[in-house]
Amino acid sequence: MTHTAVAVFVALAIAVLGTLQYRGVLARRAARAAYVAPLLALLEDARATPSAVDFPRVTGRYKGHDVQIEPHTDSMTARKLPVLWLLVTLKEPLPLTASLDVMTRPSNLEYWSPFESFPIDLARPAHWPDTANLRADQEAGGGKLRTAVEPHLDFLGHPKGKEILITPKGVRFTWLAEEGDRNAYLIMRQAQFSGEPIDPVVVGRLLERCLAVAEAVKRGV
Repeated sequence: MTHTAVAVFVALAIAVLGTLQYRGVLARRAARAAYVAPLLALLEDARATPSAVDFPRVTGRYKGHDVQIEPHTDSMTARKLPVLWLLVTLKEPLPLTASLDVMTRPSNLEYWSPFESFPIDLARPAHWPDTANLRADQEAGGGKLRTAVEPHLDFLGHPKGKEILITPKGVRFTWLAEEGDRNAYLIMRQAQFSGEPIDPVVVGRLLERCLAVAEAVKRGV
């Protein structure tokens, strides 16, 4: 085979690989858009903002309140499989000066959460799930916010319940949507999930919890 023929063969191979890679990117984007599609009917003025590296972020209004749903792929934590978190946020100013973060089973690698940056460890009430850990950015006020979390101990005790965050800017509940496919991760080190669309019922329940916590805070807990 001449040098020219080799060069042509290599060029063709590169072109084919590039085309396959591009098609793969388009397929992933389409699958991720389909994953969040059910939320467009759940929210008013819903908008899905594509991401180059993750699932689209969905914003809109729920019962007149600004909300955000962010599916977040986490492959950095110390576990065998990557996971897909659902960060469900009510974006609404609250009459607070302190913030409270209740995290279940923290691994100290939750880079998507402010939990590690909060300097104050708060005592866990005896009747709370023993997997729950509480931190605040201020001693005064942070402890008081525990009362707003009380009705949601079932969430903290659920295997998929991960975080309840209360700040002056709003409320967030973080939920484990699903774990990645074992074969894809162990063999290819890729974070692949089932492909089933997000369940709007689950998201709706999380949004209701956000609203309930916000209302409790407004009442002065």
